[in-house]
Amino acid sequence: MPKQIIEELVENLIYDAVIEHREELENNQEWCRTKEEFESLIREIKENIDPLTSTVEAGERMRELINQLLDRHIYLVNLAELNSYRNGFHDGTRLILKILSGDIFTT
Repeated sequence: MPKQIIEELVENLIYDAVIEHREELENNQEWCRTKEEFESLIREIKENIDPLTSTVEAGERMRELINQLLDRHIYLVNLAELNSYRNGFHDGTRLILKILSGDIFTT
C-alpha cells in the first residue's frame, strides 16, 4: 500500500473515532450534567476571586469550590475514558501508533 493511502486511512480512522466519541459523550446525560456542573463552578470561582477583599470565609468557600471543580474534572475524565474504551478508541490508537512507528511490519 502506498504511504499516502495509509496516511489517509489513518487520518480518516482518527477523525471518525474522535467525532463518534465526542457525539456519544454529548448525548450522554451524565456527561452533560457533570459538564454543566463543572462550567457552573468555573463561573462561580471567576465571580468570587477577589484577593483585595478576601476574608477567611471567602478563602474557605474558594477552597471548597476548587475541590468540587477538581472532583468534577476527574469525573469527566473518567467518563470520557470509559466511553473511549467502550468504543475501542484506545485499541485503535495503539494500532495506529504501531503502524506509524513501523513496529507492526517488523514483528
